[in-house]
Amino acid sequence: MTTQIVQTRNNGAEAFSVTRFQSDGAVHSARWIATGKVDEAPSPADFISGGVAAIRGAAVAAPRVAAGLINAGRRVRGEPYIGQTLYRVFGDEALPYGHSWTRRRPDGSPDFRDDAGLPPQNSGRFVIQGRTHDLTNFKTRPAQPLGPNRGGWDEVIVPDPTSQLRTTRVSGVNPEF
Repeated sequence: MTTQIVQTRNNGAEAFSVTRFQSDGAVHSARWIATGKVDEAPSPADFISGGVAAIRGAAVAAPRVAAGLINAGRRVRGEPYIGQTLYRVFGDEALPYGHSWTRRRPDGSPDFRDDAGLPPQNSGRFVIQGRTHDLTNFKTRPAQPLGPNRGGWDEVIVPDPTSQLRTTRVSGVNPEF
């Protein structure tokens, strides 16, 4: 399981987004706005009930923020958000700035090539990470099956990755996906 936390400030109010990526493919997300201090330790039940906030990577329980809770604990496959990390596996004929990306870490799958429906022209030797900063015309869907690869992995279609994402990392993969 991977947890991604985003904190923003606007006119003195803090907004939090917590997304948990489960190993079974489930994506759970909670977003809310807090206007006070949060200072208690979390429990797993806090996240499920929507009561967890995070400040600079340290999770804290925030039951007092419940009044500002929006979409707590909702299973999402949908809308990407500004600042979200996306991943793309590429290599050989598959170039780094293609249109198909994912919000899920590729190393979270025991068979990413099958789950993502990668074509044989993609050697899967590299992973590029980028953060979203322009969501114009983004689309989400399950990855389409291709040949023997069944697809189904989370997929985000990015119309113009070179201008809509900021590259944060490029890594070689061994063994390839």
